[in-house]
Amino acid sequence: MIKTTHLAALVAASLTLHGGSAAATSAAPSAAKTFSTPSTPLATSSPELSSPEEEKENFEVVNFKTRDDQAISARLYIPRKNGRAPAVLLVHAAGSSAEPLDELAANLQRKGFAVLIPNLRGHGPSVSENYNWAKDTDADVRTKSWSLAVRDLEASTDFMRGHDSIHNSNLSIVGVGAGALLATRYAVQDENTRAIALIAPDPENYGFNILSDLKELGGLPVLIMSESSGRGDNVRIANASAKSNDGIEFVEVKSLKPKKDGDLFSDKRLNSEITKFIEKQANPKR
Repeated sequence: MIKTTHLAALVAASLTLHGGSAAATSAAPSAAKTFSTPSTPLATSSPELSSPEEEKENFEVVNFKTRDDQAISARLYIPRKNGRAPAVLLVHAAGSSAEPLDELAANLQRKGFAVLIPNLRGHGPSVSENYNWAKDTDADVRTKSWSLAVRDLEASTDFMRGHDSIHNSNLSIVGVGAGALLATRYAVQDENTRAIALIAPDPENYGFNILSDLKELGGLPVLIMSESSGRGDNVRIANASAKSNDGIEFVEVKSLKPKKDGDLFSDKRLNSEITKFIEKQANPKR
């Protein structure tokens, strides 16, 4: 069945842009992938682009709290533009941090998007007395921590929607590895989500099952990118998602050819393909 809230939101966006997390299952986690790496007009990109050196640090560190009082540190990229920018939330992999996603964030920023990369609880500057991913190696502890990280995404989107320079009803989400599980789960519950992009997603981990959540998206545009070795699994996921949504093919699958083993971001097409995909969905042509 098509999820009407998402479908209605997508139709509304096409017409107007130009004028508690679900309970996780108790399955034991597998080893997570690691990576070395409506009235307000939307923002437009500035024709004057800064150099790559300037853009690399063109963000500010912001801090906010979740509804369970966890402090989250995040990197915020605001574009040079007029009007309010469409929002993009980037979700890093388990055991990683915001930093590896800086280049993608800067690329989206140049295209006129406001981007937030939260360091999820227990990661990077968001390590606390209660959450420390590197030290909390017990499988059950990590499963609970990752399931609660959906609240970090809730707090992140609340922060963006309260920002004067960010559009409050136009959100795209990008998730990496196990972060793709969080991105998909959160997209199910947020009807303002326009599209999601999943980079080398974990099919199942930390109590999440990506296919189960994709089936609930009701035709929301999805892009999956991974190495060619994972294409078969991704195509099966795409076909199963379409079958569960009246045959609507809403999951697009593309393959990467990284120059370095284990470093998907070494394929420069990754950033450009995700940016083009999000541009198309967040700023639909008439």
